[in-house]
Amino acid sequence: MTKLSKRMREIKKSLEKRSLTVQEAVNQIKDEPKVKFDASVDLNISLNIDTKKADQQVRTSLVLPHGTGKAVRVVVVTKDLEKAAQAKANGATEAGSLELLDRMQAGWVDYDLVIASPDVMRDFAKVAKVLGPRGLMPNPKSGTVTQDVVTATVEACKGKVELKPDKMGQVHLRIGRLSFENQKLIENAEAILAELIKAKPRTLKGAFIKSVYMASTMGGSHQLAVSAE
Repeated sequence: MTKLSKRMREIKKSLEKRSLTVQEAVNQIKDEPKVKFDASVDLNISLNIDTKKADQQVRTSLVLPHGTGKAVRVVVVTKDLEKAAQAKANGATEAGSLELLDRMQAGWVDYDLVIASPDVMRDFAKVAKVLGPRGLMPNPKSGTVTQDVVTATVEACKGKVELKPDKMGQVHLRIGRLSFENQKLIENAEAILAELIKAKPRTLKGAFIKSVYMASTMGGSHQLAVSAE
């Protein structure tokens, strides 16, 4: 049997046995014994969908009102060098043309997001084995294949997140850090839940959201009382 630390015993003792509002969960997380780093605050959402069915696919995105608290390393690939320069000026770590794909093919993976214009997508075939397993291939559905690479870069740097369930129908993502003000965490969480409900597949009958939990890194997990629509 795993022995809990004094900190985890305190957290376990304070956990509520009922579902909490978003505000209550944030307050609880803030009151937990602190760690020595600025921990992330995450949501884990379980959806009542069959990910193997084409008519139950869920994929949407939004720019969080207050960002995630994480600096996103964005690479922009486009043949329009003027737009590449604008993207770099608006926060892209790297921006250029097909020479960036050569670097990726050689094993360069020091980035979190790749944005591309449609005219270069055919050339991405040669880096599919590098980007695909890491979930970094640009995709129109996530807004990372677009003519407006500059706006996409700005949104990514401001905290755009993708709501895409895994094979088990789980959506897990960061909503901020412990250093955020309570209200900012609340507004980020509420924005995510509202966007997810809007993305409910039309063919799905009954409850859409099975459960939602909020937790900080190395903290307690708090179940939220949310609409199951």
